[in-house]
Amino acid sequence: MFHNSTGLQVWKHSRPAPLPQMAGTTPPTPRDYRLIAESLARFLARCPPDVARKNFRATSAMYRQLTHMAAPTTPPLSRQLACDVSHEIAEFTDRATRDALLRCMRQQQA
Repeated sequence: MFHNSTGLQVWKHSRPAPLPQMAGTTPPTPRDYRLIAESLARFLARCPPDVARKNFRATSAMYRQLTHMAAPTTPPLSRQLACDVSHEIAEFTDRATRDALLRCMRQQQA
C-alpha cells in the first residue's frame, strides 16, 4: 500500500488479466521475461509516478529494458538488476514473478 504526503492511500486496484498463452516450445528465458514485463506493467500502473521514480528505480529500469528488447536473442538483463527488482517488489508481486526473477538470476550464474 502506498501513501502520499497527506497519509492517504494511493494504491490503485485493477482487475487481474490472464497471461497470454505462449507455445510450449518457447525457451524459459523469453517466457520469463514476458511474465516479468507483464507483472511489472501491472505493478507500475498501480503505482503513482512520483512514488515509482523515488522508491522503485530498478523496477522502472527493468520494465524499460524489457519493453525495448528487440528479440529473445537480446543479451539478458543483468543479475544485479534482477536482484534489485526482486527486493523492491517482493511484497507486492505474485510468486510466479518472483520465481521468474530468480530464474533470470540463476541463468546469469551458469
